[in-house]
Amino acid sequence: MRVWLALVGALWSVIAAAADDISLGKEVFKSTNWSVRQTPDTLTGAMSCTGLYQRKYIVTLTEDALFVSLAPSGGFRSYTARFDNEPATAERTASPHEGAIQSIALTGGDFAQVLAAKRLQVQVTTSGPRPEALEIDLSDVKAAHAAIAAKACKGGVTSAPTMASQTKAFDLPEGTKPNSVSPAPDGKVWFTATRPGVFGILDPATGAVRIIPLGKDSVPHDVIPGKDGNAWITDSGQDAILRVDAKTDEVKLWPLPKGLGRSSLNGAVFDNDGNLWFTGAGANGEYAKLDVNTGEVKAWKPPASRYTFGITVTPTGEIWYASVVPAYIARVDRDTGASTVIDTPYAGSEPHRLRSDSKGNIWIDEWTRGYLTRYVPKTGAWKSWNLPGAKPSHASGIFVDDKDIVWVIQRGANTTYAFDPAREKFVDGIPGTKPAAGAKILGQAGVLWVAETNTGRIVMAKTGSTKAAVH
Repeated sequence: MRVWLALVGALWSVIAAAADDISLGKEVFKSTNWSVRQTPDTLTGAMSCTGLYQRKYIVTLTEDALFVSLAPSGGFRSYTARFDNEPATAERTASPHEGAIQSIALTGGDFAQVLAAKRLQVQVTTSGPRPEALEIDLSDVKAAHAAIAAKACKGGVTSAPTMASQTKAFDLPEGTKPNSVSPAPDGKVWFTATRPGVFGILDPATGAVRIIPLGKDSVPHDVIPGKDGNAWITDSGQDAILRVDAKTDEVKLWPLPKGLGRSSLNGAVFDNDGNLWFTGAGANGEYAKLDVNTGEVKAWKPPASRYTFGITVTPTGEIWYASVVPAYIARVDRDTGASTVIDTPYAGSEPHRLRSDSKGNIWIDEWTRGYLTRYVPKTGAWKSWNLPGAKPSHASGIFVDDKDIVWVIQRGANTTYAFDPAREKFVDGIPGTKPAAGAKILGQAGVLWVAETNTGRIVMAKTGSTKAAVH
């Protein structure tokens, strides 16, 4: 039997440190437990309100749902809920949408209970060693909900230009769940699928798909093209870097160094010398480099990080990576491997992926805050923009095209949005995609490719760009 846990001070301090930014929007209602904030949708201009419980982003209230996020680092599997002194619900497996936004979503009849109850207890099972729990005081939730539903929280809509002019979805073989996608040099599209651990080749001209097994223990993550024209893959299941020969389909492995512990391999990028840099190489989030000429793999433990994720290269050859916990970005000295840490100024930012634009600026998706953020290395300046669409916002997946338009996946809204840095505005979304089912987006000349894990699809969107750019 599950034992219900009260929220102890140590847990609350961790949560509070991870989500302490309440600067968003105008406060239109305040009570003991709730702060209701009004914001315009940054794409459409429509006004809406969101309630923050105890002025944190851990629990958020909308007109028709209550969201609870107790697994900010991922791995949300199931949960139970208990209203007042009623028996706890049976354990519920996270739905695909809940898994995508890493939050409990109480809607429909559950939401009616939220509005009727005085207290809610939730317990979440994650990939971690123990469950996490929270008790929520609902005594004033009705008043907060009334403020959110009021006419004052709604407004008009403005128009926005269209950039994604055409989309097309390609269904993959049944059971194939794409995790990463990349345009190939020959015009085809490569992808990896964690289930069932394969590498795939999609021919957009015909829709034909060819599958190449990577090994019985394979858990592939990112795939990118190398200067040799072959596909390079990070594979945490085999604790190795893989290369698939584009001509022969031969799979070659470069094992990680011994003694690093279980890897959680994530992003990968080639530097200007043709060497492969990648993240998540060990139990402490090590980042590493594979010398493609000698086959030597070197790894470095990051400063104070447990989980490194995205990695990018600038036009001048600088390597940058993102640390999810604690939240920072870092520049790597390619000669020594040492990191220079740049702490994010925003509490609870939790960056996942990052990309460089043509000027060397670093663009970051912030999972917990739901913001798109830019860091300018030349000046040290930071600036961020709240993502449009349904709340809670969760940014996960980012790409900068050849026009320096930034495309970012907002998993809470199940949409990929385009941001124009020149106007500092979100200007479009890709219609017809369901990116909450996946989180990888890459591009080529005038085309974006999105991997949708749960739908088993790869989606193409034409953008009108004129020059290939894969950062």
